[in-house]
Amino acid sequence: MFAAIDKALLYEILRDLIMILIWFFTFAFIYFSKKQSATKTAMVDLDNKLNQKIDQVAHNHSDIIDKVTTSHAARAQGHSERLTQIEEQLRHIPDENDIKALTKTVSDFHGDLREMTGNFQGLKELFQAMDKQISRIDDFLRVQK
Repeated sequence: MFAAIDKALLYEILRDLIMILIWFFTFAFIYFSKKQSATKTAMVDLDNKLNQKIDQVAHNHSDIIDKVTTSHAARAQGHSERLTQIEEQLRHIPDENDIKALTKTVSDFHGDLREMTGNFQGLKELFQAMDKQISRIDDFLRVQK
């Protein structure tokens, strides 16, 4: 995101911030260490210079602030759209009651399969008996020819 911002511009911002801090600490030093010798006009002048520098930095770098703000807004909109899609998909996911019903259905189906297996075993035995009878009839008819 910040790769598009020029390194020289970032250096300039950092330099301006350091200058603001220097002005602030100078102001504080003069105020606290030399209260008697610092006149009110000198303090007002220093305060005005500090305010001018802060305004200048804010004005010079307003385009960066706008870019960052716009970038964050675009990313937030993208996240909002993705969250909306996820929420829509979550509405279709089965809940606890659906899972319980599905488990019961599978369990019932499993029981039905066991019953069918038993029935198929009986049919298997019946078909084996029929196969024996048919084989005996076939053998009998082959011998009679």
